[in-house]
Amino acid sequence: SGNGSSWTTAWKTLGEALTAARADEEAAATWTIRVAQGSYCPGTTQEATFLIDVDSLQIYGGYAGLQGGSTPDSRNIGTFETILPDLVPFTAPPVHVYHVVTIDDDIDDVDANGIPTTILDGVTIKLGRANGSGLNAGGGGIFSNEGEALIRNCTLENNTATSYGGGAYLLGSAAGDGDGMRLEAC
Repeated sequence: SGNGSSWTTAWKTLGEALTAARADEEAAATWTIRVAQGSYCPGTTQEATFLIDVDSLQIYGGYAGLQGGSTPDSRNIGTFETILPDLVPFTAPPVHVYHVVTIDDDIDDVDANGIPTTILDGVTIKLGRANGSGLNAGGGGIFSNEGEALIRNCTLENNTATSYGGGAYLLGSAAGDGDGMRLEAC
């Protein structure tokens, strides 16, 4: 696997990129992860998730990458679809994760206009199955328990929950935590 400094040395998984951002959180004011077209799985268990737990992390899907037949930096979220499908590989019957994407409750940085600086943009989030109990019964696609992020230009497709928000469960608190969570053009 690469070091993420270019398309030719890219991380092989989104999970590796998130781990690198987590390890280097204090060194960089903003981490930007560009995700090439293709499908990405968060892990190998039902509890696996793409955990966004770094303030000011910006994740952009829809890039051509090295398989795009054009320049790797070409971005078109319709043509170069980035899919976060959640199916745990090599299982029969297929195992779905409870939450495809989880926004951590410590994510709370906003700009001067109150817009979250943590961004998830241009990905398709699908097949989450929040069919557990407690907090695992809500937010099959996106789960946020008081986290604040901007979810923009994303497609939420075929996510379900037994209790709350199959596509997204965005829980705020009486203290205002999580009130900056935004979905735009999704």
